[in-house]
Amino acid sequence: MILMINHIDEYIKSYKEYYDIFLDNYRKRVMQYYTEEYKQHPENFRLMNKVRITTLFRTGEFFAYFFESKSGQDEYITIKSFFKDEEEAKSYLDLPKHIQKDQFNKLLIDNEIIDYFDYETHWYGMDDDPHPDWDEDVPVIRGKGKADSDYDKKIASSKTIANIFNVEELVSTVNDEDFQYEYEEALRAYQEGLFLASSVTAAVALETLLKIAFVKTFSIDDLPKIYYILTLADKLKESGKIDERLHHRIKSVNELRRGVAHSKSGHVSKWDAEQVIGSIKVIADSLF
Repeated sequence: MILMINHIDEYIKSYKEYYDIFLDNYRKRVMQYYTEEYKQHPENFRLMNKVRITTLFRTGEFFAYFFESKSGQDEYITIKSFFKDEEEAKSYLDLPKHIQKDQFNKLLIDNEIIDYFDYETHWYGMDDDPHPDWDEDVPVIRGKGKADSDYDKKIASSKTIANIFNVEELVSTVNDEDFQYEYEEALRAYQEGLFLASSVTAAVALETLLKIAFVKTFSIDDLPKIYYILTLADKLKESGKIDERLHHRIKSVNELRRGVAHSKSGHVSKWDAEQVIGSIKVIADSLF
């Protein structure tokens, strides 16, 4: 078990670069597609303002918390909180989840991480000494995806959960029992505040949705014996069934899925779940 990243200084530098790209693509996306909405409701696009990003590094994972910047510039603050030895790490991981959550919340309060308006979670694993290695497309895709999500939330802000995602209409349009079960389970977990379970289940529903679209576009005989979200998305893009923008959104959701699936603390945000669930509707609207 690697308790503390030996290359922590490289990580700090790397993820400043990551969020520079993330914020740049978010802001360009808003100005390109959502200018009028931003002018009318700037409170729904808070990353358009300069932000302070406080990054909390822990053993196996780290969190980026977004605050409003008071300096007029994007700022980056780093906090390190690693286990001192394996005994401490194992003792913590053996605690009931609610006690782990209480201790984590105390850590946030002690470091004045309180009035943030959003956050993201990243995982790097605990078995190898990790290097800051991320695909250059990831912050681009996630920055654009966050802008799309903020727009989607603006449209849905006054609606109930059923109306937000058009549950009955979507289920009726897709008309598949497996998809309906998975999608409704994801929504049920979301409503109960179980955002990790919701995100993972929604990703399963997304894979089922893409499989259905693949079979409709090609045939059941053309379906690969082993397939994943990106495998199906690539084939649908090659056939012209989905465009570049939708393909990028699916890639973004898949990257998010990989992250939440490897969460050590289960600390997954409401936005993470909304990003996956909301993308299902967008993708279904394009495919069916």
